[in-house]
Amino acid sequence: MAMEGALSDLVDEQHVFRMTITGRHPTVSIVWHALGSEHAQALPGQMGNLLLSPLEVEAALETTRRAYEGVSREELLAGVRRFCRCSVCDDKLDEAVSFLPNGLEAAIARRSGFLGLACPQM
Repeated sequence: MAMEGALSDLVDEQHVFRMTITGRHPTVSIVWHALGSEHAQALPGQMGNLLLSPLEVEAALETTRRAYEGVSREELLAGVRRFCRCSVCDDKLDEAVSFLPNGLEAAIARRSGFLGLACPQM
């Protein structure tokens, strides 16, 4: 029996930006090692977890852009490759480091809020 308004109704391509799962290393640790602690600490939220209303997304994106500023995509991937070695493929590494900026941009385009959870068990 389907319940109207059930959580499962929200888990579709219209509502979910992307889910990134890596085998041996949590995505938060991948982002942390890619950016370095100084830049990573400047990210919005708390260690990969954040819940934003539509009005808060633009400011979070600007904060995220500042945290990523001055670090090229190649530098991000090189830094995290040293951390993960060969246990995570480059496509997944790229997904992990681009998740937050791309997700916030998608939320702005959709005029919606944003929920980021570092662990599905939370």
